[in-house]
Amino acid sequence: MNKNIKIITSSTKSINYKFIKFIFVVSLFLLNTFLTFSQWTNNLSLNTSICTSVNDQKDYSIASDTKGGAYIIWNDKRNNILKSDIYAQRINSLGYNVWTTQGIGVCTTLADQANPSTVEDGNGGVIIAWDDSINGDRDIYAQKLDSSGNPQWAINGVPIVVKANKQKNVKIISDGAGGAIAVWEDSLAGYWDIYAQRISANGVVMWTATGVPVCTEIMNQKNARLVTDGSGGAYIVWQDKRGGIDFDIYAQHLNSSGTPLMAINGVSVCSVIDKQTDPKIVSDKLGGAIVTWPDKRSGLGYDVYAQRINSLGDMLWTANGVAVCTADSSQTSIDITADNISGAILTWRDKRNGLYHDIYAQKINMTGTIAWPLNGIKISISALSQTSPNICGDGSGGAIITWQDSTVGNWDVLSQRITASGTLLWANGGNLVSNANNTQTNPKNISDGKGGCIYVWQDFRNGLDDDIYVQHFSSQGTEGIFNELNLNNEGILIFPNPINESAKIQCLNDKININNCVGIIYDIYGREISTFDVGKSSLIINVTDFSSGIYFLKIMENEQIISFQKFIKN
Repeated sequence: MNKNIKIITSSTKSINYKFIKFIFVVSLFLLNTFLTFSQWTNNLSLNTSICTSVNDQKDYSIASDTKGGAYIIWNDKRNNILKSDIYAQRINSLGYNVWTTQGIGVCTTLADQANPSTVEDGNGGVIIAWDDSINGDRDIYAQKLDSSGNPQWAINGVPIVVKANKQKNVKIISDGAGGAIAVWEDSLAGYWDIYAQRISANGVVMWTATGVPVCTEIMNQKNARLVTDGSGGAYIVWQDKRGGIDFDIYAQHLNSSGTPLMAINGVSVCSVIDKQTDPKIVSDKLGGAIVTWPDKRSGLGYDVYAQRINSLGDMLWTANGVAVCTADSSQTSIDITADNISGAILTWRDKRNGLYHDIYAQKINMTGTIAWPLNGIKISISALSQTSPNICGDGSGGAIITWQDSTVGNWDVLSQRITASGTLLWANGGNLVSNANNTQTNPKNISDGKGGCIYVWQDFRNGLDDDIYVQHFSSQGTEGIFNELNLNNEGILIFPNPINESAKIQCLNDKININNCVGIIYDIYGREISTFDVGKSSLIINVTDFSSGIYFLKIMENEQIISFQKFIKN
């Protein structure tokens, strides 16, 4: 009897050992595969896919998830080649797609949805607005998703405005209270006017049901943009043809109740001769805003001008704007950032050198003086064309710029970082972000909160239709920095590993105060499972409630990653 028991036990142990060995090998294989294809990569012809579904995915919007990752929203024709739906994906700081493969359907009715605009909601979720033909003419709808991708408002969205004729080209910002402020072009009166609406954290419109009229002057008002005033309201700018000859730049300030604080129908930011178009706006962080636009007052090509405006509608710089760049030929496609910058940094495409466009940048101080050399610094003057620049702050008073570049024939994506003093930090002509097959176009980038950024672009690498891809760069311009298993772990140990219920964190590096560190645990899909203060946890990882499997522990000190390690929960 005892012999039988021993024999069975021995056999069981043998089977268990083989089974465990098999499971471990398979787990390592799956983990390797997962890390190879799902984490940020240093293969710039591979990158990371957001959506490669059938038909076109394009016209995206991107917002931070406040945890080093991003929300990406796009027009998607997978369900109907003639009509777009709105889809979304969250990619986390490790480069994992957190939600359903190929994205979550935000609005998938039989109507056409287009032109998504996106903003983080202040609580780790995201608010999305779009133009929608569900009622025949185009109206404006919105949806809110939590960080797990769950809809917080009605399925397929709630109406921001539904009325006769077309409402289009919606843009949104956070209202600072879990909701959003939206602005759009409205054709109710025959011409295009500018209207706005605030929507609460619960998806309820808070201002006049049909929207607050921002400007209803004669002729067309178009291309509205907005930025927070820091007090629950918004500054709004647009191009305005009320003069009947050409477009000028106007602005309005709405408070949190939707009440205009400037003159009815707005104040003139610039109304000199010829065209001023396509304004962009950022906060000056002192209760006002900085506006920039392409300006054709010279009668030759477009130049770059800017103006600072206060809460009462006073222009704080030279009347009709400060000249940022008046070089030969034309300067267009302007973008601007003021994140952690004293003043603002602008970038644009520039044709001063002849046949092809290049990329230039300039910084303007809070006083309206130009900080860098006259007419800007060369970001890229490579052969052939560079266009579609986009910019974000680097967190240190400088900026990171991206653009599409045809130097080698097809369009690729490149990037450059520039300091507050105007020094270029990365390779001459920019660091390559993607050089996949065929074309990569219309790149956008946002800060990762650590001095680097996340890039997204429209990608035709399959030769059939457009898809959405992303890439991450560190502040040093290094690809795939969040492939953190390759980091030097600075003498941080986890013991025991595998873990049954808890394990001890040991630090053998006396330069690190482990008690001041933060620990973040991720599952094998890159989802954040737990965050804890290492010191307050008595240097203990408690995984009692975790399911068996593979996990990762990231330890950070002063927002710098000092360790990233795998552990197994038995």
